Amino acid sequence: MKKVYLILIIIILLVFSLNLSLDAQKKKIIDRIVVAIDHNYPPYIFRSEEGFLKGYLVDLWREWEKVTGVQVVLYAVEWSQALKSIEEGKSDVIDTIFYTEERAKIFSYSKPYATINVPIIYSKTISGIADYDSLKGFLIAAKEGDAAVEYLQKNGVTNLILFKDYKDIILSAKDEKIKVFTIDEPCAIYYLNKYNILENYKIGFYLYTGQFHRAVKKGNEPLLEFVENGFDAIPERTYKMLENKWFGVQFKKQIPTKIILISIVIILLIIIIFVISSLTLNKLVKKRTSELRKANQEIETERNFLESLFKIIPDIIIAFDNNLNVVRSFFPQRFETYKEILKEEFLKLISEELKKSVALQLEDILSLKNEVNMDSQVVSFDIRFISSKNNLFLLLAQDITDKINIEKNMYEKQKLEIIGTLASGLAHDMNNVLHSTLSISSLIKLMLDEDDISKENLNEYSQILERSALKGTSIVSTLLNFSKDNSGIKTNFDLKKTNENSIEIFNMKYKKKLSVQFLTELNEAVLYGTENQIMQVIINLLINSFESYERKGEIENTIVKINLKKSNYFYIIDIEDYGEGIKSEIEDKIFNPFFTTKGQGRGIGVGLTIAKKIIEEHGGQIKFKSIPNIKTTFSIYLPSNENILEPQNNFEILNKKDIENSTIFIVDDDINVLEVTKKNLQKRGFHVLSSENIAKAKEIFFQNKDKIKCCIFDLVMPEMNGIELLKYFSSNGYNGFSIISTGYKDDPRLNNNKDIKIDFVIEKPYNFDFLYEVLVNLLFRNN
Repeated sequence: MKKVYLILIIIILLVFSLNLSLDAQKKKIIDRIVVAIDHNYPPYIFRSEEGFLKGYLVDLWREWEKVTGVQVVLYAVEWSQALKSIEEGKSDVIDTIFYTEERAKIFSYSKPYATINVPIIYSKTISGIADYDSLKGFLIAAKEGDAAVEYLQKNGVTNLILFKDYKDIILSAKDEKIKVFTIDEPCAIYYLNKYNILENYKIGFYLYTGQFHRAVKKGNEPLLEFVENGFDAIPERTYKMLENKWFGVQFKKQIPTKIILISIVIILLIIIIFVISSLTLNKLVKKRTSELRKANQEIETERNFLESLFKIIPDIIIAFDNNLNVVRSFFPQRFETYKEILKEEFLKLISEELKKSVALQLEDILSLKNEVNMDSQVVSFDIRFISSKNNLFLLLAQDITDKINIEKNMYEKQKLEIIGTLASGLAHDMNNVLHSTLSISSLIKLMLDEDDISKENLNEYSQILERSALKGTSIVSTLLNFSKDNSGIKTNFDLKKTNENSIEIFNMKYKKKLSVQFLTELNEAVLYGTENQIMQVIINLLINSFESYERKGEIENTIVKINLKKSNYFYIIDIEDYGEGIKSEIEDKIFNPFFTTKGQGRGIGVGLTIAKKIIEEHGGQIKFKSIPNIKTTFSIYLPSNENILEPQNNFEILNKKDIENSTIFIVDDDINVLEVTKKNLQKRGFHVLSSENIAKAKEIFFQNKDKIKCCIFDLVMPEMNGIELLKYFSSNGYNGFSIISTGYKDDPRLNNNKDIKIDFVIEKPYNFDFLYEVLVNLLFRNN
């Protein structure tokens, strides 16, 4: 047994001596390493004015030398040279390297020891740089060999100018030779402060967050392990000492007792003032609160009533067979006396509409509006004629007379709210006019008493009085024109003058708080419609802009720009402000009735609802784009009266049979756009097929592909976009004409389809006379 113990002891001694020998050999072999490193990356490493290396990593490697006993030669050069030196084997280790997939093919990495943010930095004279797409078109400065170059190129940003090191980039930025660049954040902070240009630049966004590693060429992992073990052996207190030395220690600021005492006194004074004010105003606040509570109750009652009205079901139901014979009908009590008259009126209306269009297919909806005289009372109906199963057609007629009157009252109420909002400004302007008049009158009186007035004086004073009177007349006439009831009365008017009058009314209250700039290159912009309704929309949007600035906290030196321009057959009014904007989560709600972000007592949320309805009733559209706290633009599209094709002339020129034999196929996921387009083309004599979903569109296509002369497809649809659908049809034998409709004519998908024939791209919103001209040119004129 003793022999066994003796043998074990001998084996242990041999293994121990062998390890000592290996350690000695390792130490003998690794007595010096060359570390490639960027020479200009403060505060990690940089050169002093005398050219000596300084920085956190310089000191840290010196500590590593002490721990390992191995000499370190820092090969501090430009970063691209540092990378080249380790790739060529001239250096053993590379420091301050970021991990990338390309580099990982060449190097083995240590664990990370520092996290570095890599931002895009740009001149404060530029705005709107928020992502990779917004960088395109700018010249971007970067350091040669930097990981940021790889990230930019992968994301499609190739317009780069490369520098040897970060210092050269900052110097070029100081001389304003470059406007946009990327530098690791620690170096950016150091150099921007050093050259006193920090306030001239701002961060757009971060490309990525990288981490510093040390690395060796693949196959040299034992050396990397040896290097890492050396750093692990450096005491924690040494790391802390070096971090404090190069990254600084935050001062703990002590607040002087005197300042604390003064602050307490000020707070007490504020509390006393507040208490006194509260006691003084308590009675007034209670009264105002009661009034507001009552007003809110009235608003809530009206709101509930209107919401119920919007949800009301149709009043009259009539079922017809294929020959339009009445099969069954239901009339509420109030219409019982007039049901035969109504049946006759509805049947006549439906017959006329069906003559203009093709026979209804299953589930098609024909939407109409009609007025019927009943005992000298005009009743308005919203009528829907729906094809159903079992060869029946249903007519649903809803009495919308009250709804129309309520909408009219809402228009007038909102108009009065606007006038009420502007009342103080109006009073101010009118008082100025009256003050001028009274002042001149007093002066004339005084000079008459002193017998010191001449003909020249009287002439001068009469001119002042005349100007004051004209100013007052202008104020009153503009306000009266805006406030009068012109509902249903449409005339030709100059949209340019309408904008100017709207601004004049708005300025009655807000001209000292908000500057409105009106820009246009048009001499005249003739529009057919109700002028004061358009003014109502413009003024409402201007007030919204002012309140947006208020919510943002900016109420002085603010600006709104109104730009009137013309595009094709539309006038476009762009109203642009730089206030709080519209958050993305409420963008789809702002036109909803009763939706508001203004809080109690500041409107019931129908302003934009009414604006949208007014514009749509004028045959236009209202859209908006908003970047919160940066810029919001509302765009109003209104059809012009100039150069519009007269469709009846084309009906006379063209053979009616040719049009009736021309089948148009419309596919659009928006049912409202689909129905309006279908109805317009049917009225012009075309045979129209339609579908709001892709599956049904394919079914209709295969049933009618030999008849279809032209397809009109919406570009953006959920299941398949319009170009993809056109490709599908073409691959299945369709060779007719094609029109793509889109709200954005510069969509890149329209330019990347050389393998498919698109005959025309029409931009929404479009004029139906213009669409008719396009179809006539394609189908009958080969144009």
